[in-house]
Amino acid sequence: MKKFTHLLIALITISVPALAQPKLYLNLNSHNEMVGENYDTDSTLFVTSTGFVHDIAQLVVLKNAKWNFQTNSKYVLAALKYQHADTSHSDILEWMNSTGHICIDPRYKTQLPFYTYNIADVVHLLDSAGVPDSKTVGGFIYYPYTSADWAIYTSPVIGTHYGNSWQAEILWGAGSTPPHSHDAHNFGIWKPTGATDSVAFFSHSASGDLWVEGNGCSAVLTDTTDPIAVFNVVKEAANNIASGAWPGDKFYCMSMMINQRDFSSSFVNKVSQLIDSVNTLVSENKVVWASIQEKMDTFQTWSTATMNAYSQWSCESPTLGIPAFRVKNSTVYPNPFSTELKISAEKGSYYRISQIDGRVVSSGYGDENTEIDTRLLSPGTYILSITNEFRREKIIVNKID
Repeated sequence: MKKFTHLLIALITISVPALAQPKLYLNLNSHNEMVGENYDTDSTLFVTSTGFVHDIAQLVVLKNAKWNFQTNSKYVLAALKYQHADTSHSDILEWMNSTGHICIDPRYKTQLPFYTYNIADVVHLLDSAGVPDSKTVGGFIYYPYTSADWAIYTSPVIGTHYGNSWQAEILWGAGSTPPHSHDAHNFGIWKPTGATDSVAFFSHSASGDLWVEGNGCSAVLTDTTDPIAVFNVVKEAANNIASGAWPGDKFYCMSMMINQRDFSSSFVNKVSQLIDSVNTLVSENKVVWASIQEKMDTFQTWSTATMNAYSQWSCESPTLGIPAFRVKNSTVYPNPFSTELKISAEKGSYYRISQIDGRVVSSGYGDENTEIDTRLLSPGTYILSITNEFRREKIIVNKID
């Protein structure tokens, strides 16, 4: 009987494999906009910007990274107009897609009276350029909840211009209306129960129609941001996951955001530095480059192995285990700042402004109307930390002359 017990324990041990150490699944993500980016009517702008797009794409391929290039109608119309993307196989869009490192997703952006293309129309335009359908919505509004615009994707969208039918599968980039002070910073993948409030959006519905893929902590590279500061946000998350400081039963996916309006030769160098820095974490087996769809595929495998139907975890207060819908975002403005930085946070919050090397240059207690005198700070990139009983948050801020 004793031998049988040992055999039973051995069989159970063999049949339930140990779960692998969780990793951070990461991609580069970019947007272009309607206002100020008139690629289809300004050939010089299109050629110049496309040169930088090509340079970043080459870096992504060379350094074995992954990039989701999310575009509205204007840039696709420009590729069709100037590069004859409907007949050429060497246009920028089809070439990027052919690399296997870059996925192109549609964005829904309009500009009246001429640009009324909905997301299904953008999918049609991309198809005309030889780009396959990614089934991913490249950015949407979830807050304010009364302005949420993603519910339309639960059913097929019919193109306004071309009459084609398109059905989304993944929602990426849960944002808020400008100034984007309430964007969702969440790890994981889940199906929201609804759009009416925070409880509905951040709660999982087994019968839901759409997956939301979180983009993790706020890691945004701009033309005024130090790439090391952005890398440090990724590094902190990766180290917290690898060390076990964050729960081992969650799925961690994150994106590093860039915007096409910032693309320049100096910005390309910043992207190169950022990718190189991230690759040090890849070599340590803490980070895995993965596109939005690859994250979804990996999540499905993880879900089966762990028997977890979904994963949802807030970047902004993970060590306290508070659900995302209980976290109140702080507002910091202006950013970039000059002589003064204003903070709107929970009463009794402790703030700290640090240089990239960790040296604290300003600190104190604040509330929903805190003004910080920054006249003595040198221009550059800083990390603003805000801590209270509900959360710990880090925000990259930039001082300008």
